[in-house]
Amino acid sequence: MTYSPLGFPKIKNVTNLADLTFVKDQVGTTIEDLEGTAVTYTPSSDAVSVVYELMCAIAWSPDSAASFMNLRLQHSTDNATWTTYDNTKIFAGNGPENNDNNWHIYSMSFTVPAWTGQRYLRLVARAWSSSSEFTWGRSYSISNGEMSGFCPMISVYSVV
Repeated sequence: MTYSPLGFPKIKNVTNLADLTFVKDQVGTTIEDLEGTAVTYTPSSDAVSVVYELMCAIAWSPDSAASFMNLRLQHSTDNATWTTYDNTKIFAGNGPENNDNNWHIYSMSFTVPAWTGQRYLRLVARAWSSSSEFTWGRSYSISNGEMSGFCPMISVYSVV
């Protein structure tokens, strides 16, 4: 598939991911894989860059002082040894507050140089401190209470 609105750069080879088996995850101060963000991707042969887009949710639990997420995009050729892309580290959240019960919906986009062949992509994150931990993908319904999770929605595509 190729898409080119009004002569802007074209996008090709779109991959979308929304893992409906997703389960929310409490994130502490140790770097960890973020559930539902792993994608195997091969850019179009004429790509100049690759875009990894994310829509996700984090919430205040397990503590009520702050919610600060240190997130980054990583890549691997063997799905075992991982490297963080330069300039993809994001610090997001809020606090400190006396009673942080905030829920955050984020939309993020990372643009990286294209490569040849297949790579594995994933997001990893940690909390800023032990008093700013958060829950990745927490969801809540007024009628049903705590839910299984808000799965991250991922799109990866080549720009030519």
